[in-house]
Amino acid sequence: MSTVDLAAATRSSAAPSLSPAEVEAWVRGVVDGQPLDRVQAEALGASLHQEPVRARMAEGARAIKVAQTGNRVTVSRNIFIPLTNLCRNRCNYCTFAKQPDSAEAHTYTLDEVEEAVRGGVTTGCVEALMCLGDKPEVAYKSYREELALRGLQTTTDLILDACKITC
Repeated sequence: MSTVDLAAATRSSAAPSLSPAEVEAWVRGVVDGQPLDRVQAEALGASLHQEPVRARMAEGARAIKVAQTGNRVTVSRNIFIPLTNLCRNRCNYCTFAKQPDSAEAHTYTLDEVEEAVRGGVTTGCVEALMCLGDKPEVAYKSYREELALRGLQTTTDLILDACKITC
């Protein structure tokens, strides 16, 4: 399939049919540092449902990763700060989010965040991972009131204040 044919195919609703040689040449080119053009990228993306295309692209991605960083796996010491486990959503699969009337519902104070950060610094942590629900202030009046008592309007304001903590 020529580049012109690929361009036409990517504009149509049907995914282009790529030959193994085309996929190989394009992926090898990327591994060797040659970027794909838009038509090639769209054609490969539209062909990801085909196992051979997906497998070759994964092999290419692995080759690039190994070339850049080797087989090394790095680990970063971090602390986990569940800033609030309230969430406006009620996803069936989620075990993190709680309702405001739950005994497990909790929103960290800035003092609790600082205590967690100090503990992390003491143990050599270099990152703080904040986890929280999605905009609980939209769903819960009690949470909006709690934020207001802290001089805040949104969970984003709480995150910004927590990020200012240094030890």
